Amino acid sequence: MSPIPTPLMDTDGGMRVAGIQALADEIGTLSTGVIIGLGGSGIQTISRLRSRVQSVRPDAIATASLAFLGIDSVTTERQVPPLPPGVGLEPSEYVNLTENTFDAHSFIRHNTHDATLSSWWDDFRTVPHGPQTDGMKQDRMLGRLAFYRDGSTLSSRIVSAVSKALTLNRHKMQQGFGGAGTPAGTARFYIVNSSCGGTGSSGLLEVLYAIWSACRSNAMTPAITMFTYTPGVFEPEISRTSQSAADELSNLRANAYAYFRELDHFVERTGELSTAIGHAHNLADPELADGDLVRQVFLIDSLVPGAGYIPDITDTYEMTAEAMFQFLMTPAGDEALRINATNSPVLEDRDVHHKRRLYCGLLIGSATYPGDTIRYHLGHRFYEYVIRRTLLEQPVNLTEVVAQSGSRTRLVDQLHELTDDLTSVELPEGLDDVRHVAEGAPETLRADPEEEMVANTVATIRSGLHWGITQYSQALQRKRRAIADRAPDLVIETSLDAGKGAPFVIELLSVARRDLEHRLRETDGDLEATRREAEEGEPRSQSAYAEFTRVRSRWFAAVLSRSTEQAAEHLGQMLKSWVGDAITRERLKARAELLRDLIGTLRTLEEQTIRSQRTLERLATQASSQWRQDNLIGKDRNPLALTALVPDDILPQVEECRLNVDAFTKVQGVLEAADLDEELSRLMHRWRGRASLALFGLGSLLDDDRSASQRTLMAELGELADLYVFESGKSVPADPTAPPPQFIVPRSLEAAADAVDGGKSLDKALISLQGLAKKVALAIDEAKLGAGVNPPAPTTTIVAPHGLLPKVTRMFPEGNGLQVVEGVDQEKVVAINMRWGASLHSVSQVSAWEVDYRRRLARLPHEPQMKRFHLHREWHSLAGYLTVLVPDYVNYELAADVFARLELASRLLDRDAGLVEAVFPAGLPALTGSRPLWVERHPQGAVWQATVYRADPDPTRGWHLQRSLPLGDSHDDALAGVGKDMSVAQYAPAFTDQLVDAAGLDAAITVLATMIADHDKLIATYPRGSSDAEAIGRIRHSANELLRRFERNRIQFR
Repeated sequence: MSPIPTPLMDTDGGMRVAGIQALADEIGTLSTGVIIGLGGSGIQTISRLRSRVQSVRPDAIATASLAFLGIDSVTTERQVPPLPPGVGLEPSEYVNLTENTFDAHSFIRHNTHDATLSSWWDDFRTVPHGPQTDGMKQDRMLGRLAFYRDGSTLSSRIVSAVSKALTLNRHKMQQGFGGAGTPAGTARFYIVNSSCGGTGSSGLLEVLYAIWSACRSNAMTPAITMFTYTPGVFEPEISRTSQSAADELSNLRANAYAYFRELDHFVERTGELSTAIGHAHNLADPELADGDLVRQVFLIDSLVPGAGYIPDITDTYEMTAEAMFQFLMTPAGDEALRINATNSPVLEDRDVHHKRRLYCGLLIGSATYPGDTIRYHLGHRFYEYVIRRTLLEQPVNLTEVVAQSGSRTRLVDQLHELTDDLTSVELPEGLDDVRHVAEGAPETLRADPEEEMVANTVATIRSGLHWGITQYSQALQRKRRAIADRAPDLVIETSLDAGKGAPFVIELLSVARRDLEHRLRETDGDLEATRREAEEGEPRSQSAYAEFTRVRSRWFAAVLSRSTEQAAEHLGQMLKSWVGDAITRERLKARAELLRDLIGTLRTLEEQTIRSQRTLERLATQASSQWRQDNLIGKDRNPLALTALVPDDILPQVEECRLNVDAFTKVQGVLEAADLDEELSRLMHRWRGRASLALFGLGSLLDDDRSASQRTLMAELGELADLYVFESGKSVPADPTAPPPQFIVPRSLEAAADAVDGGKSLDKALISLQGLAKKVALAIDEAKLGAGVNPPAPTTTIVAPHGLLPKVTRMFPEGNGLQVVEGVDQEKVVAINMRWGASLHSVSQVSAWEVDYRRRLARLPHEPQMKRFHLHREWHSLAGYLTVLVPDYVNYELAADVFARLELASRLLDRDAGLVEAVFPAGLPALTGSRPLWVERHPQGAVWQATVYRADPDPTRGWHLQRSLPLGDSHDDALAGVGKDMSVAQYAPAFTDQLVDAAGLDAAITVLATMIADHDKLIATYPRGSSDAEAIGRIRHSANELLRRFERNRIQFR
């Protein structure tokens, strides 16, 4: 199994958590295609998708099926928020637009004669000075400039990814693995970006054009599915962290509106893309037909209608990554494509305003057993336990344990044998002859003390000794070096054969070293004495020879009282001692040098083992920190707000989860029953077999040796983890009638729930998932599609493991757009909610984006420093090149009537607080900080807003809050906003009726008269014929009609 990378997988080697990936059943159909992430949100998402593919489907065919390409303007290390450990892209899969310094001001200044650049760049704007190192800061035109600068590089990278995908696609088509809904000659592309950032939203059209060009050149047609994040995804985080949240959020919404204006325009008029974008690059014109640009756009928002906001932005990234994984790597993908084929007419359809309905909602929920996290936790806890209990074990009486061990005796004896091995060096032939002559000299010269014999003996020894000693010394040195070279392997092997940890080995080496140091002191003493004797041997021999010569004179013989035989014998003794001492001196010298070599080897290995001990301490500490971390990892990183976890106590502290605690208790029981000393001995043997230095290598000063030893150790520990933690029960005989093996760590969602509480937690999780499956995936105003248009179709795909299919099918009856399919992941049930076929203008948030877009558009001519939210200077116009995003479907007469009623309701509530109890029996459910008004000018920034209330089905509960609706900062915008929001027109009359009934017609007439007078004063403040004057005039006219009606009938209001 391929491990999930962890912080322990550093440059010094890898730590493998065995069994951490869920085993996946093989399936025949896998999607092929290119996954492209644009900007930070795109990188966050496709990196998580890539991690999921490697985790759940580590098989080569799954990984090879996809080509990943991420494009952003910062490095992966500077992503915000930081990518989770082990999540990322390969360098070959990533393009950083600012890797080569990007200075926009300098680039513009040096390219003033670039006609293409001049055709779209806004020279009026103020260009930032200096390198851009922190992204494009929500500046879409600046982002386009970065894409434009690196256009050739980006195009080639996209062409390369496309070529890989096309090759894979053709191969899989030939193998019959095309997948449902994918016709021959079609290649799939999935693009993830945000609609409101500076990089992800600015490069989309460039990338789309490059994809089409590359595919056309290969006689293929791209089927492009987009996942686009809307401003709502980022609003909670920005509101919490930004110093200028209001301005930043306003810019986000304006960006999104501009982005979708551009996208919606080129979706309709795709043929214009070559002129608008294509001329900037040296790419073949794909000759696009109108309507072909993209197949489908999923709008990803953090607001779940009826359920609230997804609180954490990373949850939204996880949700999208999970959806993409299901589409690409599981049968759910084929099911989604089948539904896609069914709904294709909807995606191709248009509403009454002739707008394409290719925008869809997406919502993912799951019931998940976080197996990756639990295996990760137990794996690292096992590592720490084994490392500390074996490799770092240090008994209190360590010195005594080592002293009494057979390992100490073997090592010391072996070292003694090495030093004694020097005696096996034979004397050179000439020196051996000299030694033979010298040893017999006393007897030989006494027996034959003639001058000639004595002179020949002395000459033989004198001439042969110096040469012979030199040869003997060289032979001893060669032997010494050979023994010293052999010593490290012998010491390492004997130390590792002990089957003990680093503290034992350190003490063992220390004991052996001290023993040799003692022998060295003895040898040095002997050597010093022998050296003196050897140095005096020749002078003594010379003196004895001179004495012999004198004794031969009868006079001297009488004086010396010594016979010639005695003098000759004495000379022989001196010669014998001289030769013997010279030979012994060389042996002792070589022995001392060898002892120093061996002591140095022991000291080096001792120091190396001390470093190894530190490395083991670091690995154990890292393992401890990993099993104590409380984040879900791998495929478990689902959006927590939309996930029911089994067990439900896995968070906030993973290590305290009862399933984890129980599992490790079982692991400890297994380990305590095992012979850890014997297991460590076997580990050391295998470790040595795969990395020769084993324990000693961890402390090596050579990177290669250190890395090899650590990788091998982690592999060995991983195999032990397989044996003792993850594969327990594996050896149970294969008997069809026998129950399945009982693993310490559950292998499926069902097994985990059974282990926790007999399956009750699974039932609870699936019931929770039932509720989520009924949620609407996209908030839209269906009335905006127009009369007679079929509303967007909701579909739900439930992905369940094989063993749970019967149970899930019972709880999720198929039909009405709901399908249950088998998934490859045995540890989760996933619900994929989709809502198909919305026009962009029908999406509820668009009206809020438009308000900020119009406000910033009005400021643009006066603020050169303002960030440009369109990619082309001529697109900054409501009536310019781009088609209108939101149709003018406002009935201004109806809107004025509704607005007049809203203002009447507002003034009545403001005038009489007692009306609150009449309309809101349960208390006023107003937004925090807002007054109980339907329409008002917001006190901050004088922006119009409406607070929309809806009648409760229970009449006794009155009305309840539905939402707050921004209307803009002018009367014209406010009137248009009321007219565009159909829910306002739907609920306003009944709400106003109830208020008027409660307040009485007299009060309503009084308020209306005041309103009309106020309008007369207000209209005079605007230029005649201005849009605001006309809007106020319409509202005044409607208020006057209401007044006349009330005056005609003072009994009740109809």
